[in-house]
Amino acid sequence: MESESKLVTGTNNITVDIQIGSTRSVDVGTNNPNLEVKISNEGPSNNVIISATARRYELRAGQQSTFKLGDLTNRSVIILQNDGGQPAKVQISW
Repeated sequence: MESESKLVTGTNNITVDIQIGSTRSVDVGTNNPNLEVKISNEGPSNNVIISATARRYELRAGQQSTFKLGDLTNRSVIILQNDGGQPAKVQISW
């Protein structure tokens, strides 16, 4: 059975595999707070956490959200954590 990735648009696209209970960081190469970043949780994990400076965001399996980089970090690095019971595949576009 083939799996099909969801469409995530942007100049740069990467896919990050995150094991159960693990944390991964993604460097987008700029700290421009107005940069739009699209993050999609392709699953199967039902709980991916995006750790931000003052808050955290959760993406369930199949969810995609667009953020301003300044809402996620004051640096160029976005922190992703798999808090679900299965591995996660996350697509990031900016």
